[in-house]
Amino acid sequence: NSKTSKMWRNYYKYILNLIQEVPMDIKNEIIEYIQTKELNGALLITGKWGCGKSYVIKEIAKELNANKECAIAIISLFGIDSIAALNDRVKAEYLEHNSSFLGKTAIKAYKSLAKVAKASSTVVATAIPESTVASAISSGVSSVTSLNPLNYIAVKNTVGIKDNKRQFALIFDDFERCNIEHKDLLGAINDYVENREIKTILVADEEKINNKNYSEFKEKLISRTLRLQPDFISIIESIIINYNETQAGYINFLKKNTDIICQIFIESKSENLRSLKSYLIDFERVYAAWNKTSVSQNDIKSIFYMFGALTFGVKSGKYKEGKYGYLFSDKELRELHSNWDSRHVLTSIQDWIVDGIWEEIDFIEELRSKYRDDELTDDQKFLEYTFWDLEQKYIVNGMPIAIQKAIDGELTRDELIDLLQKIFALKKYSIPFPCEVN
Repeated sequence: NSKTSKMWRNYYKYILNLIQEVPMDIKNEIIEYIQTKELNGALLITGKWGCGKSYVIKEIAKELNANKECAIAIISLFGIDSIAALNDRVKAEYLEHNSSFLGKTAIKAYKSLAKVAKASSTVVATAIPESTVASAISSGVSSVTSLNPLNYIAVKNTVGIKDNKRQFALIFDDFERCNIEHKDLLGAINDYVENREIKTILVADEEKINNKNYSEFKEKLISRTLRLQPDFISIIESIIINYNETQAGYINFLKKNTDIICQIFIESKSENLRSLKSYLIDFERVYAAWNKTSVSQNDIKSIFYMFGALTFGVKSGKYKEGKYGYLFSDKELRELHSNWDSRHVLTSIQDWIVDGIWEEIDFIEELRSKYRDDELTDDQKFLEYTFWDLEQKYIVNGMPIAIQKAIDGELTRDELIDLLQKIFALKKYSIPFPCEVN
């Protein structure tokens, strides 16, 4: 009910504050940096991959731009491999932000610029700006494709005019993924900071920067470093609210199970929101397939919990198949997740999470088989339950029957493998056999 849900959410927020530093108000720090008149280098915001840096920065920039407190352009450095490409991205963003204050006149002028250059070899008096055409013609430009209007845009530290004038700021995201040499990148960014006096913010995971010259780079360019500690609970709730569902009703399912999602995220200790989104996106297929059956959804929450635990386990490298299957991976994840129950790990789901193989028909058949109404016998429980979920009576009563079925050739291949794994585990932990094993 709503009271219980609120209680658990408050509990998780309390736990989260115990395992991380008190979140810094990044928005106020960014505003303070941009509005400070004195210039003293760039601002660096760092944090682990997947912790939500880009999400938080985009939300802050979106709010500040909407309120017209300033004009912030966010540029991802991921994949950019030349200074020219970087500068073009900056100019394009600057032009777009300027047009939001001046109207569309500037953009239309630059679009018509190439047509003017092609139509006439003389400078047309009404050209905007006429120096652009003159420069292009003097350089031997003879085709539309060779004229790049961005070459003639001067990026300044403000956009707009008079009452609409706003401070222009740059945010370079994915700094550690840029393909430009750090020495060249230093020069380019320093040009915006020192020469153009544009407030510049870098976003990066410093732990992923392996360049030997980075310390020198940072010393010359960065004036202050902020380590981002996001409010994960609020971010998770926002992700759920803004989720674009494919299967009708899935968002409501996520909202009802927000506490499970938060619990899995906290217990995994990964702080990786990309893994969280994979968890939610991938489970939608399971949810959609389940809705095609008449199988009761009494156990769907348990399946959902285990799905999340396995997703984070696989992505962190904790859950993987070894010599004895997933026996020891089960043990490791059990220590992390308080509600771990291997009985709710379906082979079809395991294949989907571990190997990326989704077979809807196999899932539905397994779902109908595993959650059938009739009670499992002790020997079936001995074979189907993981070692850690076995009660003593299942071992005492079920193992002799399973052994006899194996001798008589009545077990399937998977059941035989499960039996051998159980025998090995019983030996390893010195648990007495209730019967003789040949």
